[in-house]
Amino acid sequence: MRKFATLKTEDKLLMYKEYKQLNLPEIGKEILERWERENIFEKSISNRPASKTIYFL
Repeated sequence: MRKFATLKTEDKLLMYKEYKQLNLPEIGKEILERWERENIFEKSISNRPASKTIYFL
């Protein structure tokens, strides 16, 4: 069996929360709560140069 990617240390595994079951709606909810709690979107706008326009299509 071919391995495409391996981690060099187990420490990297501990950086991320382990999900016993993949529950995408719950993960999305956690991400949204963090974005709202930490004002991530507002920070991303305030850190962006005013001269750089971004378009969403």
